[in-house]
Amino acid sequence: MKTVLVALAGLTPQVITETLYALWREGDVPAEVHVLTTLPGRQKVRETLLDPHTGAFYRFCRDYGIDHRAVRFGPETVHVITDADGRPIEDLRTAGENAATADQIAAFIRRWAGEPEVRVHASLAGGRKTMTFYLGYALSLFGREHDRLTHVLVSEDFESHPEFFYPPREPVELRTRAGKRVSTADVRIDLVDIPFVRLRHLLPEPALLGGFAQVVARAQQELAACVGRQPVELRVQAREIVWGDRVCRLRPQPFAVYCHLALGRLAGRAPLTFDDWIGEPLMEELWGRVAAEAGIAPGPASELQDAVERLAESGRGDRNFVAVVSKINGAIRRAFPPTLSRLIEVCRVGRPARYAIGIEPDRVRFSPGRRPTTRA
Repeated sequence: MKTVLVALAGLTPQVITETLYALWREGDVPAEVHVLTTLPGRQKVRETLLDPHTGAFYRFCRDYGIDHRAVRFGPETVHVITDADGRPIEDLRTAGENAATADQIAAFIRRWAGEPEVRVHASLAGGRKTMTFYLGYALSLFGREHDRLTHVLVSEDFESHPEFFYPPREPVELRTRAGKRVSTADVRIDLVDIPFVRLRHLLPEPALLGGFAQVVARAQQELAACVGRQPVELRVQAREIVWGDRVCRLRPQPFAVYCHLALGRLAGRAPLTFDDWIGEPLMEELWGRVAAEAGIAPGPASELQDAVERLAESGRGDRNFVAVVSKINGAIRRAFPPTLSRLIEVCRVGRPARYAIGIEPDRVRFSPGRRPTTRA
C-alpha cells in the first residue's frame, strides 16, 4: 500500500518539506505528494521547492539519501483551485471561491480515498484556515481506518522562517526577524496526529456523491435520522421494514419473525433463547391491539402468527431459526446504512444464545402497507 501525501500551500510552502522530513524520520516517505493551492501558492511552491537547481525538495532528498524520482512530486502534482468558470483563483475572497475550494478539495480526497491500495495522509499545515477546515472535514467524510490526518509543529524561531525548509544534515545558523541567531541543530519538528471521526462507513454510498455542501447536508440527514427519533415502520401487508425513504422487503417467514421480536420489544420482553422463544405466548392480545391501532385486517396478522408457529413446530427449529435471523440481518444490512442497521437488526447475545431487536420501543410503528404483487 502506497502513501499519498495531500498538502495545502499558501505563501509558506516550507510546511511541505517539514512534513516530508517528519515522515522520513518515521520511515514513511510518501510515494506521491499532491499540493492543493491558489495561483500565487503554486508559483511559490515551484520557486522554493521544485526549482531543479535550488529547490528545497531536491536538497532534502540529497541530504537524506532519497531518490527524488521515487517520490512523484512536481509541477503536475501541484493543483490550483479554480472558480466556477474554470479560472485559477488568487485567493479565497468570495463565497463562490470558497464553495469551489470546498468542492474541489472534497472531490480530490474522495478520489484518493476510493483507491484501495492507497493510504491518504492529509496535512493540515499550510493554506488558508478555511482550506484546512475543508481538508479535514473531507477526510472525515471520505477517510478510511488507515487514512491519516496530521499537523506539523516547528520550533517558534523556525516557524515560517523564509530560509528554513527542513533541518539540513549539516547544521547552519539563521537570523530570526528579531535579529536572534539560531542553529538548525536546535530545531524541533513534531508531526501530530489529529483524531477525526470517520463517517464513510456510516453513510450509504449515494450520500457521498456530489459537491461538498450536498454531501454534508445528506450526511446530516442520515445521521440525524439514525440517532434521532425517526421511527421504523413495519408495513404488515407489504412485509416491509421502512425507515425514511429506505425499504427492506422480506419473505413472509423472516418478516413474521421480525414482527414477533418487535412485538416482544414493545411488550418489554427480555431477549429469549430459542427454547424460551417457542414457548412464549404469541402475544395475540398485543397483536390484536397493534392491528387495531394500525388498521391492519385480522387476516394478515393471522398469517404472520401462523408463519411463526410453523417455524416453532418444525423439526430442527433452532437451526432454522438461526438461518432466518441471518436472512433478516443480511437484508437489513443491504437496505440500510450501518448506523441504522446496528440499531434495528436482530441481536444475538450470551450463551445459550438469546435473541431480540435493540431499537427502542417508541421507535417502532406498525402499519398495514400494501401486499407486494411479486414475491420478495
